[in-house]
Amino acid sequence: MTDDAKAVTPQGSEWQTESLSQTYLNGVRGAIPCAGTQIDLYQFHLDSGSSRSRKEVAREYYACPDKRENILAPVEMQCAWLRAIGFQDVDCFFKLFELALFGGRKRK
Repeated sequence: MTDDAKAVTPQGSEWQTESLSQTYLNGVRGAIPCAGTQIDLYQFHLDSGSSRSRKEVAREYYACPDKRENILAPVEMQCAWLRAIGFQDVDCFFKLFELALFGGRKRK
């Protein structure tokens, strides 16, 4: 599906047309308010008072100096490492793009 595919959503008593990707992002923002800035880096910069264009923000993000070195192991592998050193009930509790919250319990 492409971004230019359209979805019709209720807006008060009127109907508004927007891209499906925007509809999805708005749904995620509504369900997880703190995820808004994680999802839209450009919007985060706008909200912070930046005047940089979307293209400039993207260029800075993708040209980050440590981008090539900062490749993490998959969450499943990191959870396996926790199990291997004695953690129990290991799980991934939350995952959003590159951000994951995972852990487990370890008996004393």
